[in-house]
Amino acid sequence: MHALLADGDLLRFYDLGGKASGSVGPVPQVPTLDWYDDYAARGAVGDETRIVLDLQGIRCAACVWLLQTVWKRLPGAIALQLDP
Repeated sequence: MHALLADGDLLRFYDLGGKASGSVGPVPQVPTLDWYDDYAARGAVGDETRIVLDLQGIRCAACVWLLQTVWKRLPGAIALQLDP
């Protein structure tokens, strides 16, 4: 997560959390998204696409904040709703 925060200029997270920094464990591999185009096409309505994903492993507010912040930076992104 630290690498994603650093690459996205989102290290303010650590300012809010008492300045603890650094990654814990190895950097995870970036998953392939070869399934996305077919999945998104099924949710297309006009110029918008709605997809529902079951994200496992969200255990803290930091992960929710990170997903929302990264989502807002995507061109054309409208809304992201999370139910942790």
